[in-house]
Amino acid sequence: MKRLISSMGGHYLICGFGRMGQEVCKELKREGRSFIVVDENEESIEKAWKLGYTALRADPGLDQTLRDCNIEKAVGLAAASDNDAKNLLVVISARGLKKDLAIVARVSEEDAPEKFLRAGAGSVFLPYLTGGRRVAQMLVRPAVVGFIENVLHDESSTGMLMENFTVEQGSGLEGKTLAETRIREQTGAYVVGLQRETGIVADLDPGTVLEAGDTVIAIGKRAQLDALAFRCLQ
Repeated sequence: MKRLISSMGGHYLICGFGRMGQEVCKELKREGRSFIVVDENEESIEKAWKLGYTALRADPGLDQTLRDCNIEKAVGLAAASDNDAKNLLVVISARGLKKDLAIVARVSEEDAPEKFLRAGAGSVFLPYLTGGRRVAQMLVRPAVVGFIENVLHDESSTGMLMENFTVEQGSGLEGKTLAETRIREQTGAYVVGLQRETGIVADLDPGTVLEAGDTVIAIGKRAQLDALAFRCLQ
């Protein structure tokens, strides 16, 4: 297993294989992404193995464990344990080993998110808070929630997907307005927003200028999004 893990790259680390971790793995598998499950619990790791997942029984809060999981070649990490203290330690260790790693942490206590963000988490997930908001939106805006769910999770029902891409420095999109890029005409994808260090930009107009490092959020068919991904790189 360690030899297999050492050969991996562009993968995700799922630290904790409880209910949250299992759902994260299901979604990553559906997306065709490679990932490694890390958990101290023997039963949890055996369950992961039975599901065909690459999994390592070890303490994910230890630097050496994360090194064993090839963290330097990983693209993201989920601290998914139901224990805030364990998740915080994972975040601190992971951020210390890789500064540009995407880190998402599960947080139980409402006053804990700020602490996790200071420790290096890129974003935090509070199950009860997020779940409550989602239920409210399902009650008030069921059609909107249904549409977004289908676009995000069920390509077969609409033929559409939502994806994000980073505008690389030196690409043909850098420094151009949305009108000048002709993304819609040339790829067929719809750009619906941008993510920048200053936050989300949703009120786009033809004069919005794309900058290196911008994360483009788009909706389209698989081939259209692939074409946009290529434009963001070249």
